[in-house]
Amino acid sequence: MREGVMMEDIRCFFPLPLWERVAPKAPGEGFVPQTPNHRPTSKRIRDFAKGMRREPTDAEAAMWRLLRDRRLAAFKFRRQHASSDRDATRDAVLAAQGFQTARYWNNDVLQRPIAVLEDILAKLFVP
Repeated sequence: MREGVMMEDIRCFFPLPLWERVAPKAPGEGFVPQTPNHRPTSKRIRDFAKGMRREPTDAEAAMWRLLRDRRLAAFKFRRQHASSDRDATRDAVLAAQGFQTARYWNNDVLQRPIAVLEDILAKLFVP
């Protein structure tokens, strides 16, 4: 029998500290300022969008409870972004960036949420 505890035995129970698990940075690496990848919008539109996110309608709140945290088949959903464009123009811009747009009536979301989720899944799995 061995007396005492070897360092290898202790490492089995305690992982390496974070500073030993992360590879050291090469010289010159670090924070690199990046330009935002969104289109500039006016402060009035941004403030309106923030207000809409803070106080959603009942249907919006119900929809996001169903979709957030990759709850629907592990798909990631994004909220609508502030835009001064009209619906058709905004949809064309989003489609060019690879996004799909779907709209549902509030009554459908509140009264038939399963049907809405099935329709979303059907649209996601169509090539």
